[in-house]
Amino acid sequence: MAWAVEPPLSQQELERRSDLVAEVRVLDVVCTGYKYEKRRERRAKYHARLQILEVKKGKAAVGETVIVHWTEGPLKSGEWSVGYYPGEEALTHLVWSPEDRAYSTTSWNAKYELKPAKSTELPKKCP
Repeated sequence: MAWAVEPPLSQQELERRSDLVAEVRVLDVVCTGYKYEKRRERRAKYHARLQILEVKKGKAAVGETVIVHWTEGPLKSGEWSVGYYPGEEALTHLVWSPEDRAYSTTSWNAKYELKPAKSTELPKKCP
């Protein structure tokens, strides 16, 4: 059975599912380790510090810093990943994860670039 990526969420659905909707600046990105897959594949796990520029929904304050995490590809069918890059500014929709004590992106279409990063290269060194 093949799995497909879910269709894009509407603006209304993104807002409904998100705990935080904000314009942010990516301050830095760190590789935090690896997620190991069954066939000995490993995927880098990252977290980025996002500075809040403007809050559309949620309990963050302008100037506050929040953490967002994600796992980089290669992705299996039906999976998605949204990366963040130092210097980038974006409007993003985030969901709070109490167990990780960090945010993750609500859906694959939940980030809109406002100002591009100078580079989309992520750190290669992970603990």
